Amino acid sequence: MTRGFDGSKTICAVAVSAWIAARAAILFFSHAPEDASERFQSENAFYFSFYRQLVAGEQISRLIADPLSEAPATVPALRRFNIYQELCFGLLYRGLQFFPGTLMSPATFYCLCVFVVYGFGLLAFFSMLGSAAEVVLAGALYVSGLEECTHVAFMPPLRENCAMTFWFVSLWALQDLHKKQAKADFALTAGLRFLLSVTMFVLLWQFACFALLLQAFALYAMLLLGLLEASFVAWASRLHACGTLLASLLRLGDTWPLRSPFFSLAVAFSMCKGRCSAVLCGGLALLLHRLVACEDDAHIQDFLRYRLQAILHTVGDKPPPVASYHAALYAGQRSFSSPQLAELRRPLLYAGLLGIASFRPRFEHQLQSLLALATAPLYLLMMRYQMLFFPQMVLLGGSCATFLPPWLRLPLAMGVFALSEGSVPWRGQASAFLEDKVERDVLMSWIRNYTAPEDVIISGMGVSALVRLHALRGIVCHPHYESAQLRERCFWADKLHGHRTLEEYHAIIRQRLLPGFNGRAFVAVSVKDCFSVNEAGQVVSGLVEVDEPWRRTRPKTCDLLYQLAAKKGLGFQPRWLGRWFALLEFLPGGVGQPLQFSQATRCAFGRYLYEEKGDAMAAEHFQKIGQSWRKLAPACGCAAELFGPAQDIHIAHSWAVEEERRGFGCCPMSPKFSTCLSDKAFRLLRQGQSPALAELYFQKAAELAPSSPKAHGFLGFARLQAGMALEAQQSFQRALQLEETPTDTTKCGEALSRVSLGQLAGARLALKELPSCRQHLQG
Repeated sequence: MTRGFDGSKTICAVAVSAWIAARAAILFFSHAPEDASERFQSENAFYFSFYRQLVAGEQISRLIADPLSEAPATVPALRRFNIYQELCFGLLYRGLQFFPGTLMSPATFYCLCVFVVYGFGLLAFFSMLGSAAEVVLAGALYVSGLEECTHVAFMPPLRENCAMTFWFVSLWALQDLHKKQAKADFALTAGLRFLLSVTMFVLLWQFACFALLLQAFALYAMLLLGLLEASFVAWASRLHACGTLLASLLRLGDTWPLRSPFFSLAVAFSMCKGRCSAVLCGGLALLLHRLVACEDDAHIQDFLRYRLQAILHTVGDKPPPVASYHAALYAGQRSFSSPQLAELRRPLLYAGLLGIASFRPRFEHQLQSLLALATAPLYLLMMRYQMLFFPQMVLLGGSCATFLPPWLRLPLAMGVFALSEGSVPWRGQASAFLEDKVERDVLMSWIRNYTAPEDVIISGMGVSALVRLHALRGIVCHPHYESAQLRERCFWADKLHGHRTLEEYHAIIRQRLLPGFNGRAFVAVSVKDCFSVNEAGQVVSGLVEVDEPWRRTRPKTCDLLYQLAAKKGLGFQPRWLGRWFALLEFLPGGVGQPLQFSQATRCAFGRYLYEEKGDAMAAEHFQKIGQSWRKLAPACGCAAELFGPAQDIHIAHSWAVEEERRGFGCCPMSPKFSTCLSDKAFRLLRQGQSPALAELYFQKAAELAPSSPKAHGFLGFARLQAGMALEAQQSFQRALQLEETPTDTTKCGEALSRVSLGQLAGARLALKELPSCRQHLQG
């Protein structure tokens, strides 16, 4: 009877985990571009670049002595970074190339490996439950809170998706270890599984020691509460310590895991004989760790201190906290802030709380409850910890299936799973075709073709990671932030987006970033990063100068560097220019010459001035073109005349349409094309031009986006202003058909068109339903 029961649980665990992993993979690949690596940004791009090096045939020695990641220095990448998953996947891909047959692309293979490993992690996760009904119910809760349990909804190959697999395996092995010890069974297999899971977890994720610290604290709390024997805690702690030591050896002697408080406590708990000795050993271990703690994790401590001070300021009379630069960077990200009440998954929370309330004398239930209680305050402090908190709530909620009659458990759990799956939309993150992405590829190609392998590129962390991936050139800064020395370099490199003069930034490169460097260096300017705003609505350039806020009134360094393309600049020579990027060579001495403008670069520079600096500077730039605007590409054919008489604007745009080229006016061909056309139309209206002229642009935007209710709504209001009441009514009615829930704005526009047509009865009905529309109707 028991054997059949275990079999049904295993079948359900395999089916549920395979379905969730396959679902995530289907969502990802259905929206991924032909080369899946095009989706990789920032940290993902940086790590994937090591995999691409291996696939390209480079030796592993390039990972042991890496000249690219922190140029011009050579760093041991295999020791400095968590790149064992790239190493394993890369070697596996190279091994499969010896077999006949067509192999998928390296990026697709990499992503597929991530989802396979993620699926095995889910299998270990659901195997921690006791019955098939619990597995299916937990699967339903997991699917309903997919975004919370996986950190992101559309599941790109984040590092956590591989690393969390071994977190789940460690918990599963820990349960098995306790079960074997309780039966006085020889637990070599369970102990080895636990040891290897701890080792792999530490190898793959830089935050693994923190998660394992929570696991050690949970065991420690169970010991103090009398729920565990001291011998088991000591045994598990020895395996914790040995796994960490093994990970340190596999990372070529990296001492980062050994300097964590987790390792100190694991060593201390491994020697405890009872509760009193555990308290004494744990206290001494934390004290010693505090005395020898290094500054590599100082940025995390600063941020946590800042978040606690912010909470105290909110609830009490404490002064507002002052954030350091790195704390401010974290604070500007949504995942590092506290969750809003509306964002909490109430069914999942209620199920988990019900599981905690039914505290049962089972080791696995007690461990899950204590881990949930330990991670809950961290999750309330910052959303990033939801990936540690919500899986515990899923397990606790799944265990609630035991409250039901045995004959009802599995059918009801399957029904709940079907409802959860039906309520979660099958949508991923579409890969947008953006103009700056196309230009980025051109820039990377230029760097590969016209710079030497020993040259160094200076930029922000995001662009630097892309340079390492796509151009294979040395960078001075990257997103792997777990080094105090690197954070100092990134701090000064980010002054590119601050408010320093060109002379000051030249000195920063010479004295702080590349002291004593005799090779060639280039500065890559990203316009989007230059004018970016973080998720908290803060201007990033202001955060860069948090140490010297008085500089914020000065011009931006990146803006000054971009505009050097048309000027002579002391210490910098422009080499390449586009609308979204610029590349300048760092000159140790001398004055750089202005860039020789081609038609494309002149157009890109003019668009930059127009869209970032205003009409006056753009008009001055285009004065030299005269009447040659007809020879320019349609994507910016109107730019030369955009600042002249109003009739010339319409002439230039009309000519561009007649040519049927790849653009309309100054709008680039991209997913934002129709939005750009609408912006041009609003600009004409603000300038007091004819509404009929603006209506042409709105009409073109609606033609390009026939399923967009917003485009048809804009067209309706433009037609109203142009006196085209009947056409306006048709546009509003089309917008109402396209909207899932008709908006008051569209209803109001439709009512206004009825008034213009003399259909007062329909307008009066809208007046009653839409109080906000009355003033427009009265007018």
